[in-house]
Amino acid sequence: MKKALTNNLALKLMSVAVAVCIWMFVVNVDDPIATKKFTGVSVQILNTAYVEQNGQMYLQKQGQDTTTVVVTGRRKQLQKLTASDVVATADLRQAISLSTDPVMLPISVTCKGIEQDQIVATPRNISVTLEQAQSQEFLINVNSRDIKTGKGYEIGTVSASPEKIRITGPASLMNKIDKVVAYMNTSISGITTDVTDQVDLKIIDKNQEEFTENQMKYLKYDTSKVNVSVKLWRVKTDVKIQGQYSGAPEAGYQVGTVTITPSAVSVTGDSDALALLEENGNVIEIPAEMIDVTGHRNDFETKVDLSELLPDNLRLTADTQETVLVQVSILPEGSSVYTIRTKDITVENAPRDLVTVFETDAVELRVKAQEGIVLEDLDPSDIKVSVDLEDMVEGSYKVPLDVELPEGYALVSRVTTEVMLSQMKDVEESTQN
Repeated sequence: MKKALTNNLALKLMSVAVAVCIWMFVVNVDDPIATKKFTGVSVQILNTAYVEQNGQMYLQKQGQDTTTVVVTGRRKQLQKLTASDVVATADLRQAISLSTDPVMLPISVTCKGIEQDQIVATPRNISVTLEQAQSQEFLINVNSRDIKTGKGYEIGTVSASPEKIRITGPASLMNKIDKVVAYMNTSISGITTDVTDQVDLKIIDKNQEEFTENQMKYLKYDTSKVNVSVKLWRVKTDVKIQGQYSGAPEAGYQVGTVTITPSAVSVTGDSDALALLEENGNVIEIPAEMIDVTGHRNDFETKVDLSELLPDNLRLTADTQETVLVQVSILPEGSSVYTIRTKDITVENAPRDLVTVFETDAVELRVKAQEGIVLEDLDPSDIKVSVDLEDMVEGSYKVPLDVELPEGYALVSRVTTEVMLSQMKDVEESTQN
């Protein structure tokens, strides 16, 4: 037996060696050694508390927070690897020096099933900047402008819970923050009942741009979501505007009329505010001191901001102008204003081929009575008004009015009105448009 094993020993050893070589050749041909590259591998910074305990936080420039990793191994093994198998970290405790700017951190990479000496990262170090940490509280602004309410409703109040948020981050980022906004769901439309929704918070910088995902990762905050409540208010239309005046005009003059434009508005409010408005006859009253006629001898006008007159939980609707125009006419004593509809004005010598259109629906006549005549006895139907359009062509004109008054009455001042003369087809076209 021993002789059989040792017979031709050299030949047998050579056969084994050849077999091993053949096996290695086959293995390397079928599953050779190869490399695989992973680019843009994010480097996770570890042990941030190590610098935060000293009141500092780290920050990296965009594009400087990744590395490229090359892995060496068997081809079949490498084929199974994905980017998620590659983990790159940098430990702040391993900083080469915390006193440099930037601070350099060695990168450590692990890869599933690959030995450490078969992994190469380029670059091998990553730079971070240490900044003073800052903390600040911000009120949460709720943006509900994209919500569409149902007919007869408007958004009354919006509130966020919590109402504020504390944010901590590197000083340079904190100084860029302008506000924190909770944007309501834009898909909410035609609502007629109160709404509560949980929404994400967005941080807006001083250029009114939203913080990027990269910027957000350096910030710490209490919560990233808030509950937002939207309460609806009913709309009340045709709320009258009235006003009294204070003071007295110049001697020999009196107040004629006080005209407010517009004379009615729409408001919205909660149930208590609307109930109180209804108790007051659905009227907004302009205080007398806001319409002061003291010393006036000519007509004048003033603007009033209605929003300043409304109580809590009552406001003008979104499409209502806040300012109204108050026009006050000042007349000589013993005179009065009479309103004549322009449709009652007699048009004389109108061109046959043109249509006459008055630009206003009424004109005001200021009339005084002679001594011994009672002004109040004048019946407006006894006032005859006409306009002469002789020799006028197509266009717009300001023309004087001819006014006939009963005996004992006279005009305080001449009156004009605006008329437009146009071809019939032009009038028809403008009506169709």
